[in-house]
This record gives sequence, structure tokens and C-alpha cells, in this order.
Amino acid sequence: MRDGFGKGGIAVASIVGLLVGTVLGSGAFWQWRSDEVERMKVAVDLHEKIETKLLRVAQLRAELQDQSVTKDGNRIRREIEVLKDEVEAFETKLAALEGRAQREFPEVIFKLKFPPLFR
Repeated sequence: MRDGFGKGGIAVASIVGLLVGTVLGSGAFWQWRSDEVERMKVAVDLHEKIETKLLRVAQLRAELQDQSVTKDGNRIRREIEVLKDEVEAFETKLAALEGRAQREFPEVIFKLKFPPLFR
């Protein structure tokens, strides 16, 4: 009866141990994980920035519908244009980071319907 791995088993165990030690011991695996986690953090941050900007656009559009702020229509229009440019810039970075095509946001989000006073 044979004890242990035998000659073939020792060779296989040695090779597997060498490979595992090379990948885990050198830090290559951990570096990849660290880079992936950092990339995910940046992506989440960009998603949050886009969401915040779109929420602000919705708030500005609601303000514009309120008759008490009609005198600020031009300021609101300029702010929405700035927000649109920022959203598009964040989306460009996010698409590159995620390796996908850039999403196009519907123009209706940024299109303003001014109250009759501004027409």
C-alpha cells in the first residue's frame, strides 16, 4: 500500500502550489482586485453625480412652472444648460470607464416650456 501522494501526486501538488503562490503571493491578484474596486467606486460616484444633476434639472423645471419665479426664467434656463453639459460630460467618463457606448438622454429632460409670459 502506498502512503501519501506518490511521485505523480507530489509533482501535481508542487505545480499547483507554485501557481497559487505566484498569483496570490506576488500580489497580482490583489492588485487586480484593488484596481477593480477603485474603478467601481469611481463609477458609483459618477452615477450619483448624474442623478444629482438630473434631480436639480427637475427642481428647476418645477420652479419655472411656479408663477412666482417667472422673473428668474433666464437664470433657470442658463443653469439647466450648464447642468446638461455636466451630465453629458459625466456620462462620457462613465461610458469610457464601463466600456460601453454613451447613453443619450432624451432632449425633453432639458427642454424648457416657459410660462406664457416668456413666449
